[in-house]
Amino acid sequence: MNFQMVLFSGLGFLVFTGLCLFFLTKATNSNLSDNSKKALMLLTVLIIAVFCVVIFENYTADFIARSSVSVIK
Repeated sequence: MNFQMVLFSGLGFLVFTGLCLFFLTKATNSNLSDNSKKALMLLTVLIIAVFCVVIFENYTADFIARSSVSVIK
């Protein structure tokens, strides 16, 4: 596995999550309606979840590609 990819993806995820939490803090303190705030929170959580799935899919595909052994007779 490419350790630089793991490092940069992890740091990227932390930065992305921090920006999402900053955005949610600003949205919570704004004068939006409660339903809008809840919708923004749900959308942000869904975006973070999709981001996690994409990162996991990338790592899994890379791991399978590196560890698979083709059996040719």
